[in-house]
Amino acid sequence: MKKKTIKLPQLSEHEIQKSICEYLTKMGVFHFRNNTGRKGNIRFGIVGGSDLLGITNERCKVGKGRFLAIEVKNKTYKASEPQIVFLETINRFGGIGILARSLDDVIKIL
Repeated sequence: MKKKTIKLPQLSEHEIQKSICEYLTKMGVFHFRNNTGRKGNIRFGIVGGSDLLGITNERCKVGKGRFLAIEVKNKTYKASEPQIVFLETINRFGGIGILARSLDDVIKIL
């Protein structure tokens, strides 16, 4: 007899981002949604800029006052090259750049 595999529903990026924002708010971490894109011929935001930006506080394991950038992706989508470069740049200059596929990814680091 074949075993049945139960497929759990996958969270959308919006749902993951919402849970991360709720966690950051609970922790008292200053943060905001970073909108980037294009409307007609007008581009706004930095190409590759992360979905969430903020500053860590004393409740974070990584210490307070560090720039925070979180790129949210679900298990289906990959970060683009500019998104990866943005996160690497943040980390190289002493900030915290996270590619988060779940709330747990953020909790582990912060």
